[in-house]
Amino acid sequence: MSKSSAHRVTVILDDDPTGTQTVHGIPVLTVWGYDEIVDQLARDTNAFFILTNSRALPPDQAYALILEICSNLKRASSATGRQIGIMLRSDSTLRGHFPLEAYAAEKVFGVFDKWILCPFFEEGGRITMNDIHYIRSGGTDTPVGRTEFALDHSFGYKSSDLREWIEEKSAGKIKKESVGSLSVGADNNPEPIISQLLSAGKFWVANTASMKEMKTLTKAFKAVEDSGTTILYRTAASLVQAYLGIDKKDLLSSSQLRNATSEAKTHGGVVVIGSYVDKTTVQLKHLLELPELNFIELNIESKTFDEPALLAGMAKRMNDSLASGITTVLYTSRKKILAETFQENFILANRISQALVEIIKRVDVTPDFFIAKGGITSSDIASKGLGVKKAEIIGQARPGIPVWLTGKECRFPGLPYIVFPGNVGEAETLKELVLQILDDKAAEK
Repeated sequence: MSKSSAHRVTVILDDDPTGTQTVHGIPVLTVWGYDEIVDQLARDTNAFFILTNSRALPPDQAYALILEICSNLKRASSATGRQIGIMLRSDSTLRGHFPLEAYAAEKVFGVFDKWILCPFFEEGGRITMNDIHYIRSGGTDTPVGRTEFALDHSFGYKSSDLREWIEEKSAGKIKKESVGSLSVGADNNPEPIISQLLSAGKFWVANTASMKEMKTLTKAFKAVEDSGTTILYRTAASLVQAYLGIDKKDLLSSSQLRNATSEAKTHGGVVVIGSYVDKTTVQLKHLLELPELNFIELNIESKTFDEPALLAGMAKRMNDSLASGITTVLYTSRKKILAETFQENFILANRISQALVEIIKRVDVTPDFFIAKGGITSSDIASKGLGVKKAEIIGQARPGIPVWLTGKECRFPGLPYIVFPGNVGEAETLKELVLQILDDKAAEK
């Protein structure tokens, strides 16, 4: 593991695809075999994502997965001579396997000198002030512990204070008194942050409310790494952007969001909605107002919702609709179905996701465009439904909504794949995005 921030490859282990929402011009892998990692390290790149989708796994499987990936990374680094740094990109609303994945990384790479928790995400209004993490929306800052995300059936929590949250999620192994606090002063000088990090203390919370502050913190982090100190980051998307020095670019145009292949031009587009957060449900409600779309509901309240003949019938309906030029929306029924235990909830969530995958695997009409709504949904649809192994992040469709250009191994090569996070956007953002693309198609005729 390199102790310098210069001349090394930053590998972002992303527990769902939405961590690509602030960057562009960077590859993302949905596979993590030794050979694939060696191939990527041999290329002229300073960073790449590995999509782990570990948020969809129960704790024991997530831990084993991160061990496997990190072991392959360590071997590949040794074989290629390319030094690497690790970032654990996860949810800006604090859902995910923490500190489990950090422990797994340390099991392979050895103990890091510092851990930094930085869930700041500018486009989503996720900010941290005085150690309290907030969601800013409509001019109101709500402590994250008072939002629906804190009630998540798999990753729920009580604390909005990140120092307390670390103690809570570590089951008391990391005491809040041992967690330091990093804040940027009015002069945006990184030196005080550097001095703090070079002092005693392993665990740190980054207070960040703007990209200006984020960039100052990043300067400090890199200076500390250059001094020989190792840092393990648990971060949301904005730190990745600042750390890699990636400037914002204009949102992608409508034509860039559509499939450029000739066979796709007369076909409809695909929208798949699996996320269950309230924001997604509201966005779906507005999308349902569009009469020109074809809507297909997967009723997960039925015990036989994933019966093969039923899924095959839905796929046929999608193919018929797409071939006739009609954009089709495949969505799960909105009632939240909860099992009795933590483990059973993961099993149920995977059954639902796999049902969506089985439908998409049977879609053989090249879509004009493709939107996948929800982190786990978009991950499984990409890797299991479309066969994506490698893609390039080409930009954003809307702030915080990344677009991948699929690779040659994908069932639809060169498809702009729009990864729409469940908790991003306003009530009509999904509807507006679909209308924007349809208007572009209409203007082409």
